[in-house]
Amino acid sequence: MNQSETEGKEKYPGIDLAYKFAVESYEWAAKRYDSMDSRIQSLLGFGMTLTLAVPVAFSALRLNINGWWFIGAACLFIIALCVGIYARLTGELTIITPQMLYEKWLHLPEWEFKKNLIFFSGQHMNKNRDTLKRRHCLAVVATFIYFLELLCLVASVAYRPR
Repeated sequence: MNQSETEGKEKYPGIDLAYKFAVESYEWAAKRYDSMDSRIQSLLGFGMTLTLAVPVAFSALRLNINGWWFIGAACLFIIALCVGIYARLTGELTIITPQMLYEKWLHLPEWEFKKNLIFFSGQHMNKNRDTLKRRHCLAVVATFIYFLELLCLVASVAYRPR
């Protein structure tokens, strides 16, 4: 053990404990990303079901549909669908790859390796959190637009011009 490593261990005695957390932060990010992806996929499926089922139900009940409200609902559906698809396709996880480890870190002593991984996993965690937050916001926007679409579909039956 060289002098700088000894000084580093004295300065940062919790490296071994933090290293475990840093490694697990990548698993946390992957689970959250998959969960958000699943929510967005469910939202898209629900929106499509709603959009297709409501007009069919109105027809079966022989309710007249006002054209302008229905056109508004169709436009909102397209917008919500685009926002949902964009939410699903946007953003990616930032992770440390085996290639990066091979090219830049394998020459480091164990303590320095762990210290670097802790540092970079913190930066990656912040980026991943921002990515998930952005995707969540887009999913909320798509949900709100689907709600507006539903209101337009209801209005297309309820509102009758004089």
